[in-house]
Amino acid sequence: MSANDWVLKTFAILHDSPHKPLVLGQDHAGIGREIASRLCGRDALKDDWEEVIRQADHVAAGADRAEFLRDLEVNPRTELTLVHPLDGTPLAQYRDGHLEFAEVRLTPDEIDQARHLVEGPDFVGPLAGVQDPRLRYLLLWRFGTDLLRRAEGQGGTRFGSLWDVLPADTRMPTHSVFLHNSLVACLAPILARGAEPALFRFAIGPVQPFIEAARSLADLWAGSYLLSCAIFEAIKVVVAEHGPDSVLYPYLGWQPLFDVWLAQEVRSWSRNMARTASSIRTWVGNLCSTCGSRKR
Repeated sequence: MSANDWVLKTFAILHDSPHKPLVLGQDHAGIGREIASRLCGRDALKDDWEEVIRQADHVAAGADRAEFLRDLEVNPRTELTLVHPLDGTPLAQYRDGHLEFAEVRLTPDEIDQARHLVEGPDFVGPLAGVQDPRLRYLLLWRFGTDLLRRAEGQGGTRFGSLWDVLPADTRMPTHSVFLHNSLVACLAPILARGAEPALFRFAIGPVQPFIEAARSLADLWAGSYLLSCAIFEAIKVVVAEHGPDSVLYPYLGWQPLFDVWLAQEVRSWSRNMARTASSIRTWVGNLCSTCGSRKR
């Protein structure tokens, strides 16, 4: 893909701001455009990209959400609740004698804090020194929510892991803002070229002979690792050309093999960018060591 395609993907992955459910009705799309413009340049947004992203958003929403949501309105502050996974009973709480169906209660101060983090310089600031649009997008895709946690620090109220699960649609909170945006970023360059999106399935097998041949847990681990490495050799060809958002399964966030590949990409880029290479390399190394072992 061209440099412009990676810039388009950056605008697409930020088309809904990371704190979208907290700022509904307050031009969350405009906030996302502003963040992307600060990252890519004020003149980076092409005239036809907003329409392309809008189409990609509609396709992604159709894949993520049920059609019946069109006429459904939900107030996430009062009408959402978690239910028990086995018996379906609401996991609500009694407060002041009333059963309240809202487990995540956010105060105005907490929402203001989230807006300050997302809309301030700390969110995408660490990426400002990365001039390569491709590498900048890869880092944003991989470390977007980690950047927000890093900006929160250790004091005061922290959203923490909540950044990973803030819902893209409060009427059906089954998928996060980031996952929805990732699919939009996958589709946008395809639609911009007037092409048709398609699904491709690739598998290596059979797996059973590896299990049958194992004589110890170490053998099982080694067989699994060999298959994972073989699959990733195929995956990284797609990732290098089209981005990690083009791989629907397995999800590559917090995958050690992807993190190692990305670290190698940073090292390769940094050889030609000595001025900012040290700080970016240290930043990526710190985040990889902190978050690379997380499981999703």
